[in-house]
Amino acid sequence: MNRNLGLLIASMLIGLAIPALGQQNVPQSDQQALRDFEMQLLTAFNRQDAAGVASLFTEDALRVTPQGIIRGREAIEKDMDRRFQSHFHDLSSTITIFRVFGNSIWEAGEWSMLIGDRPIRGYFSATLVREGDKYKIRDETLNVVPPASGQQPANK
Repeated sequence: MNRNLGLLIASMLIGLAIPALGQQNVPQSDQQALRDFEMQLLTAFNRQDAAGVASLFTEDALRVTPQGIIRGREAIEKDMDRRFQSHFHDLSSTITIFRVFGNSIWEAGEWSMLIGDRPIRGYFSATLVREGDKYKIRDETLNVVPPASGQQPANK
């Protein structure tokens, strides 16, 4: 029994340490730039500002969503506008891990939001690249976690 408890505790400690591995030796300025970028994204989304969200993507950005692949900033803006008309709101996200590679950042984490009054959540990964003194999303992949049993799935 003590051996099993020891294995459980060791597994939990390893699990807690894994997200921190991506942050090792990351300059404070990059960590702050990432926090600032995420705040800009959440603010634009929660204002339902499709142009503002799209401006945070590179011109040739790529989004992979459960509904399909969206190519380019202009198409991303149109898609975001359509989503806002479908009552997407109250986005929040948590970056679980990120890694800096030269002038780019790879990040992954969890997101949640409401579609109308129904909660929906999932996971994401994204690559951000530096353009001038700012970061922009070059590619992003999202998934949706199926609702718990007894809940209605969200409209797409």
